[in-house]
Amino acid sequence: MPSPNQRISEYVLLEKIGGGTFGEVWKAQHHVWHDQLVAIKIPTDPQYVRNLQHEGAAIHGLHHTNIVRAIGFDPYADPAYLIVAPCGFDLERSLREVAVLERLPRWFELSAVQNGHVAFADGNKYFNRSGITIVETVEILAEILHRDCMSSRWHERAWSCYTPTRSC
Repeated sequence: MPSPNQRISEYVLLEKIGGGTFGEVWKAQHHVWHDQLVAIKIPTDPQYVRNLQHEGAAIHGLHHTNIVRAIGFDPYADPAYLIVAPCGFDLERSLREVAVLERLPRWFELSAVQNGHVAFADGNKYFNRSGITIVETVEILAEILHRDCMSSRWHERAWSCYTPTRSC
């Protein structure tokens, strides 16, 4: 369930301002531009998600003073690239958790999975803590995202390509 101070995309939830059988509406502010206030509709009923997808597409072209303007909409969240770097997990442990992701509905339907653009990384050392590894982390990201033109300094040491355990 949503809660105050929870971040949803670029926005931080402030307070619940409404709700119904479909879900909840929250007042939120941009995480950087605090003067930018929005209302975020969060579905709590899985059946309502499809309705919300259609609503978001429909109101995009509407411009009227009495209609709330949609400023963000991503109904499918199908990433082109995906880097899995769980907090507290080194590379070996991250790779052992592949089966957890593969049991998720639609995992094998994701574009990143189908196109071979999924990587597992050492989240514990390089991605989820502040420290002196920031340069290395940027190098790792560059290797993952630009495999065709980068040397493989960190491959298999800090990150590894995802190989499905079954065919997509």
